[in-house]
Amino acid sequence: MAWYYGTYSCGHEGRVNITGPGKDRGWKIERRFSGLCPECYKKQMETEREKENEESRKISEEMNLPELTGTPKQIAWANTLRLKALNKFHEEAEHIRSRKKKTYYTTDDEERISLKDVIDDMENALVRITDATFWINYRTAPFSVYIREAYDIIKDRDNTKDQEGM
Repeated sequence: MAWYYGTYSCGHEGRVNITGPGKDRGWKIERRFSGLCPECYKKQMETEREKENEESRKISEEMNLPELTGTPKQIAWANTLRLKALNKFHEEAEHIRSRKKKTYYTTDDEERISLKDVIDDMENALVRITDATFWINYRTAPFSVYIREAYDIIKDRDNTKDQEGM
């Protein structure tokens, strides 16, 4: 373990702790100092994040997506995550629509549903989710999780309609 001093690409001086075999240290030192210092890197990442969140906010307004609920930071981040998730869902939905063979979703109560028949309703259901924490919590979720969530929303909506009709 040894500390090495140098100048980062942003011009700031600093030191880095390099471990490992001596033969690799020269390369590691050069690599560490070829980038931004930790403070400049943090500022750059914050700026990029803010820019991405602002672009997502504008796109959400253009698409007339419902406002999200949560803290201002949650809303800003969730807007970006929601657009990414909806784009991913839309791509998968297009793939399902284009397949000749039917794709099925099996519900918790073993009911099999053809995704081709309900994929549009599922997309619309996901758009209506306005809780920022949902988009944050499911930011790395696979497609199947969004399918399940959308199906649950549709099922709840249909159950509510049935109860109102009685």
